[in-house]
Amino acid sequence: MDFSLAFLQKSSLQSAANEILAANQASRRFELTLSPKEAEALVQRRGEALSSSGRVEFDCALVPQMIELFCDSKYLNQAEYAEVLGDLVEAFYYFKTEMLDRVDDQTLLRLMRDEFEECKGNMELLTGTALERAARRVREGLPPVPGDEELTQMLMEQEEEEDPMEQDDEDGEEEHHHEHGEHCGHAH
Repeated sequence: MDFSLAFLQKSSLQSAANEILAANQASRRFELTLSPKEAEALVQRRGEALSSSGRVEFDCALVPQMIELFCDSKYLNQAEYAEVLGDLVEAFYYFKTEMLDRVDDQTLLRLMRDEFEECKGNMELLTGTALERAARRVREGLPPVPGDEELTQMLMEQEEEEDPMEQDDEDGEEEHHHEHGEHCGHAH
């Protein structure tokens, strides 16, 4: 690797780490902060998650957004904060792909946050049950969670744009498929 490319990569890594460290301002009031070393490790994990999910992003804006959204969770503590954030970043990119990009970033972040609370911060339940179920629902053309009619409408419009020749003969049918009470620990 030539010197200029190595310098550019290091500069980019540092810039992304600085964006993440700026989010300490929001998380500090909940006694959660990342060190510069933890921020750099989080940038590395993000890069690995992007690579393994076949995704490309040119900025690191998602991680600070995630920090600001999750930092007030009663299920986060300083000792595990950096590790859990890394797990959340990996889960985000994995499930973004699993949901076939039908759910925008903000909706997926909100869903992850809600389900993180439902799962009482248990990452295994979050990724293995709640988000897996949500991804399956999205792939089936349903909202990630039962009752999210606004998202159902958005998904239907998105599918119509992708294939205008295909008509949905069963308008309203998705209401019959809603599985009430699908949250962590409440499987039916």
